[in-house]
Amino acid sequence: TQSTWVPIYLLVYGGVIQLKEILLLLRLVVWKAFGFKLDPNTGLDMVLGLFILGWFIAGSVWIFGLHTSNFELDAIDHCKEKQHEKKCCDKLLYMFSFGVQIALWVINVIVIATTTIAYQIEKRTAVNDDFR
Repeated sequence: TQSTWVPIYLLVYGGVIQLKEILLLLRLVVWKAFGFKLDPNTGLDMVLGLFILGWFIAGSVWIFGLHTSNFELDAIDHCKEKQHEKKCCDKLLYMFSFGVQIALWVINVIVIATTTIAYQIEKRTAVNDDFR
């Protein structure tokens, strides 16, 4: 069922994000210690980035797919009534993952919006500088 993927989603997503952060820190250490920058656009970074994006979308489908409009978490309650508790997600864990997923979506929208606005401002400034 979908609810069995929620804990796996949280563990894998957190682990891959930590791996990406370790690579970033390693890049900074090499730059400070040896004085040269490593290219941030390596194949590993691109693969990790695509995996994170795909996993985030899959997690959103799993988490939001369990959510009901009446906020009673019927899917999880129904699962426990059928004596399948080993295959069900804990209600507290689900609520935590739901809150985290909402926060990640809000952060992503803010980052995309500010990046788009900054790009448009830079583009207009460059056009205005060409006419001077």
